[in-house]
Amino acid sequence: MCSLLASILFDHKRRSTSTKNLDLANLDRAPPNPPEPMISRHLQLNEITSPANHLLKQGKALHDRPGREKSKLFLIEGAKLVMEAIDRKLEVLDIVVSETFVKQGLPNFDQQKVKYLHVMPDKLFAELSTTTTPTGMAAIARMREFTLEDCLKKENPVLMVCDSIQDPGNLGTMMRSALAFGASGMLLSKGCVDCFNPKVVRGGMGASFGLPIVRDVEIAEVFEDLHTRGFVTVLVDPRAEKSIFELNMMQPIAFVFGNEGHGFKESTAENVKEKVLIPMENDTESLNVSISAAITMFEWARQRKTARQ
Repeated sequence: MCSLLASILFDHKRRSTSTKNLDLANLDRAPPNPPEPMISRHLQLNEITSPANHLLKQGKALHDRPGREKSKLFLIEGAKLVMEAIDRKLEVLDIVVSETFVKQGLPNFDQQKVKYLHVMPDKLFAELSTTTTPTGMAAIARMREFTLEDCLKKENPVLMVCDSIQDPGNLGTMMRSALAFGASGMLLSKGCVDCFNPKVVRGGMGASFGLPIVRDVEIAEVFEDLHTRGFVTVLVDPRAEKSIFELNMMQPIAFVFGNEGHGFKESTAENVKEKVLIPMENDTESLNVSISAAITMFEWARQRKTARQ
């Protein structure tokens, strides 16, 4: 058995038997034992120590879009997101943890879902991670691919269309809002930041695991398709004259949000059915696109809820 894993298991055994030395007369005043590492006999640990390891190289290749597109895999970072991916039934191929993460105590894994972990020294895990402060757990998962049909399964569906959104934090936040307020799916134009970018995955807090997202769509083509299906396409634009609160949202609808710096492409603006603004005060010029998306989706959810009452 490798030295790291042997030391972890030895420490686990030592902690498990340490209660024999408690002063039973002063039990109420005795401090609680520190959390024990959740090492199950059914959980297999594999130590990785070489920088040339295939899994490490594969994970690092997923930092960039070409590597993700070639393999159709992406990186998930953080125990909470890894568990969320498993619960959402993503195809998680490998889970990697750092030595420190293991020594501090593993989460209480569902043994039906997690049976095998790769353990790396902290230095190697830092190479796998895309953050300055690694969380200690990461996973490699297979991308889910969706089509427009996957986004249209709900009654009176609502879509969020992103036209060349560039900032990973914005797209991640928009994904969270879309999922939280009940969107049927998201359509990302060519030129959008990759929804499998590690920053987007973290910013979305797992929203991409439970939301159909169609990538690299041609806006003009998808508008034509949506209009044929009876959708109203709505551009959220601070220069519009009609307020978002005047818009009837009780119909299949697609809200369109443009690039943070350059706004909408001319062809996009020409092909939508409606243009609306979010009323603002104090001479505010515009809102961050992710904030606009959240307000829009909230108003959609509010109108739908009011109609059901």
